[in-house]
Amino acid sequence: MTTLPVGPTPAPSASAARLIGDDLQHLIGWYHALRMLRPDNEIVSVALETYGDGNLDDVVVTYVSGRTEYAQVRAAVSAETALNTEWLTSPGRNNGPSILQCFWATWTDIRGRGHIADLLLLTNRSLDPTDHVLQARDSNGLLADRLRRATPRSDAGKARQRWADHLGVTETDLYDLLDVLHISTDATEASWRQHV
Repeated sequence: MTTLPVGPTPAPSASAARLIGDDLQHLIGWYHALRMLRPDNEIVSVALETYGDGNLDDVVVTYVSGRTEYAQVRAAVSAETALNTEWLTSPGRNNGPSILQCFWATWTDIRGRGHIADLLLLTNRSLDPTDHVLQARDSNGLLADRLRRATPRSDAGKARQRWADHLGVTETDLYDLLDVLHISTDATEASWRQHV
């Protein structure tokens, strides 16, 4: 007779987020691949992990127009940590660049090559409603339009300056990035399964 474990389920292992992230990434790639079968398809290619430098290559979708979407998929095993400025600007593994710095570096490279691109951050995390920058997110997941209107002394204006300082760029440069950086939260595996 098998004895079942008693007590709470053990905490997820360190590899759990990676496995969840891979599943979510594959679902998103599959969704775009299925879109290619539609009669009104405008997608030329869908690729996973192909960009080459480790940033924003989780799902890369290229369109007939020449526009390319570079998506970074970030999954969490629990809802303990919301998507906020602290999470976006914290150092990466081995004290590497933050998520925001990775977006900036990739955007600089893409722009330097003359590509038309949209950048996407897709995460199953929820948005921190108290974050003064992320409160500016519009219905398209973009931040730049509302942040441009924030005065320097407002909470959003001060937080916007902290983002620019973190990247070591001007606020104008920051707007260039935020004009194309779409932030999609609560992107659960279940919701992407429904899309598929």
